[in-house]
Amino acid sequence: MGSGEPQMGLVEDPAQARTLRRRLAVTFGDSWIWILGSLVPITLLVALFALTRYSIPESDDFCVAYLNATGGFAEAVRLWYNTDTGRAVPLVLMQLPSIISSATAVDYFNTYPLTLAGFEICFISAMVLVSFRLWPKTTLLQTAFIGVALAAMILSGIPSLREMLYWLPGVVCYTLPGSIVMFGFAVFVRTAEQQTPITTADTCLLAGGGFVASMCNEFSGAWFFGLVLCSLAFRTAFERNNLQIRQHVIVGGATLIGVAILLAAPANAVRMAQFPLAGNFIGSAIGALRFFIPALLRFISDPRILGWVAVVIVFTATQPPSSVEPPVRRTRVLAKLVLMFSTACCYLACFTAQYATGFNLVARAQNQTTMLGILGLTISATLFTRASGAASALAAITGRLNPMPFAGAAIGVILTLVLYNSKTVQILRVEQSAFHEFWRESMERHEFLKHTAEQDLVVTRLHAYPTALIEGDLGRDPSRLPNDCVARYYDRKTIVIDR
Repeated sequence: MGSGEPQMGLVEDPAQARTLRRRLAVTFGDSWIWILGSLVPITLLVALFALTRYSIPESDDFCVAYLNATGGFAEAVRLWYNTDTGRAVPLVLMQLPSIISSATAVDYFNTYPLTLAGFEICFISAMVLVSFRLWPKTTLLQTAFIGVALAAMILSGIPSLREMLYWLPGVVCYTLPGSIVMFGFAVFVRTAEQQTPITTADTCLLAGGGFVASMCNEFSGAWFFGLVLCSLAFRTAFERNNLQIRQHVIVGGATLIGVAILLAAPANAVRMAQFPLAGNFIGSAIGALRFFIPALLRFISDPRILGWVAVVIVFTATQPPSSVEPPVRRTRVLAKLVLMFSTACCYLACFTAQYATGFNLVARAQNQTTMLGILGLTISATLFTRASGAASALAAITGRLNPMPFAGAAIGVILTLVLYNSKTVQILRVEQSAFHEFWRESMERHEFLKHTAEQDLVVTRLHAYPTALIEGDLGRDPSRLPNDCVARYYDRKTIVIDR
């Protein structure tokens, strides 16, 4: 090549160079905005994750560990399925600490928190995937930001922190199916909003998710099957040429198979027989309504929830509009249906608890309804914001100015106020000094029960009692839970607490 010829890549158009530098500056600046904004929710998530190392097995954990040690994996599942509960997936997953302990010779009290940590990572990952589905045009950093913010928001005010993160039966029975339903909800809403087909990969994920979630508790299967029916009904009303009946049948069929496995368990009749108030349809409907309405009013009037909705609106308004905008009326209808569906599902959970036991929804199940309630508001706020044309209006107002710094600052301030004043942060602040002492006392008791030669034991009551990690200590009756299962696990005749 001659010296007088221009060389490719060495000579740049000045206008293109300026445009490239401007884009790089905006991208770099925006990256720092979302990194800084993520520090607030990440700090909370890291603190909660670090607390996992202090968690210990409790009540049902010892029952499952004993059955696994004496009869093996399959026998433990068979016994519980026939005598205690039809929740097949939790029966499998609750044995993971015992299986890992047997395979690695690591103490059960160490494999237990490791298992919980794995589920916590899966929960946060699921929230990031949900965010990717709801805001597909975001950058990777923005998706990570809003995903961890959603996870932190859910964990900041749940009814029972212990049963959401630090007690394995609560995690596998409610946190796991709640995460699966949230992902399915996001997928169905995204395809309905954008009139896009449900892909083969999504069909497989949804079918597997529906199958697993439906065997975790008595209402998750109904939630997931309701998603399938509502998706099909929405497509029938708005896009008759793209119903994708086969995909809906596959997902719905897999969900119903899981429901059938759960309901077919002989343990269901045994369980309901223990509750004399169970089985009253009208009474359950009324009782559930009396519990649900005050809970709903408290939820929607919570300043934290209002702050989170503001975060979602601002974040959505900063996202670039889609190349093919769906009809405004269609999007608004979908937003209203999302609110109606999530509200109905939460009531169904309350009714299921009343019908199965005669009592109100327990705190660990309320964790799952809280997850769905927050997601329902998140999706609706996102859809209404898009339907209002907020992104285009913001672009017209700011002109050449980059709105990201202002939006990021607003979101950061709101998130800080929402999370710092939350119930979970208050618990961590109040009980922080008790966590290590609780773990030390628990491990000392564990070592004593493992190595003592006595068969009838009286153990010292725990002095540190953080509610984030423990619900109840051993009792005075050696024949009742948890004393009976703890005694069996340690191969002792009786274990009671001192006075």
